[in-house]
Amino acid sequence: MDKLEKYLLKTLNINKNSDVKIRKETFNNQIISIIYLSSLIDNELFVFLIDSLKNPSYLMTPNVSIEKNYRKIKDSILEGNVVLILEEKCLICDLKKYPTRSIASPEVEKSVRGSKDSFNESIAINIALIRRRIKSENLILETFSLSKESKMMICLAYMNNLNNKNDILEIKKRIKKVNLSSLIMADKALEETLFKQKNQIFPLVRYTERPDVASINIIRGKIIILVDTSSNAIILPITIFDLFKNVEEYKQNYIIGSFTKTLRLLGSLISMFLVPLFILFTIEDGYDNGVIPLYNLELNNPLLIQISIVSLVLEIIRIAIVHTPNALTSALSLLAAIVLSEISISLGLFSQEILLVTSLAITCNFATPSYELSLANRFISLCLVFTTCIFKVKGFLIACLILFLYLVSIKMMNYPYLYPICPFDFEMFKNLFIRQDNDKKK
Repeated sequence: MDKLEKYLLKTLNINKNSDVKIRKETFNNQIISIIYLSSLIDNELFVFLIDSLKNPSYLMTPNVSIEKNYRKIKDSILEGNVVLILEEKCLICDLKKYPTRSIASPEVEKSVRGSKDSFNESIAINIALIRRRIKSENLILETFSLSKESKMMICLAYMNNLNNKNDILEIKKRIKKVNLSSLIMADKALEETLFKQKNQIFPLVRYTERPDVASINIIRGKIIILVDTSSNAIILPITIFDLFKNVEEYKQNYIIGSFTKTLRLLGSLISMFLVPLFILFTIEDGYDNGVIPLYNLELNNPLLIQISIVSLVLEIIRIAIVHTPNALTSALSLLAAIVLSEISISLGLFSQEILLVTSLAITCNFATPSYELSLANRFISLCLVFTTCIFKVKGFLIACLILFLYLVSIKMMNYPYLYPICPFDFEMFKNLFIRQDNDKKK
């Protein structure tokens, strides 16, 4: 066993890593070596383990296993386990305790009613939050270890008694093909590896930070992927309309829930098409209905330049607010109000109509529950603005046709992305605007 000890001390770089520890103890009249990472173990359990070594008849510690493979022993130490090297065998004691934050309220998917807990960065806690809600023997929680360097753990959650076995086999097949050196970026790196989406604009998976949302999707036959160090769960397979679902519509009564569901879809459409339609009704002859006056290009900056500048400035402000410390958020909001206020209008930089329409479109974009989908909507809106300004009506219609064909061509694990519109399913189409009655849910 001296050979194993030398191997571990060399590969773990004990002379350089300050948290790699080794200590000698006596157990059953023999000297044993204890190797561990002080940063990843539970100190109380470790003290209990050391005290139990004083009893020569037995060793009191939870989850003990015997291992002979040197590499597996090394990996177990890096995972936070404690290794006891005896004269003839090596024991691995599960005493790991990862630093993590406590369960907190959701930051993104907020709800007036309902549970106030959310996933955190510990995969063990996230698994417990799902298991607490689904107390069924049919709930399967499979764990896998991915990546060569980070040895990241992921968990596949699904119901074993539902007709989604082909999807499960497909996901497992893709997971086995993952060949990454690390998964430091956690869920996003895994998503990009499992579903090749380098040229995709719209998101192919749905993220959620709420255990109740993840659990109800498991019950309905979806597959959930949990990634260690990530506070979000990945839901799949999905259609684009799954990205509009929000827990709030099921926390209100039937009519109000359907109303908010319809408003959410309407807000997303407005965020994409309001500015291009405003351009059509403003600069194209024959489209002035008296409500929006024709734009005078001679007295103002070009319309395309104004809309582009306003849109980009608002996007930069949105990004800045996300990354600005809370103490400086108010100052940034005040600065943004000064930039896009009467000062810019009086200087002739922008018109009142441009500021109003662009701000309204971005405000409606906030109604989209999925952050990834809201970014895609903004990108599509800017593309429609450019094509409409340059090619006018024909450009707008052709761009809309290309967008529709692009969405129709997307398939997520052989599921049409635009279902139930294409292929059309009337019953499911109604559910896009009307919340399902609890009495009719299966």
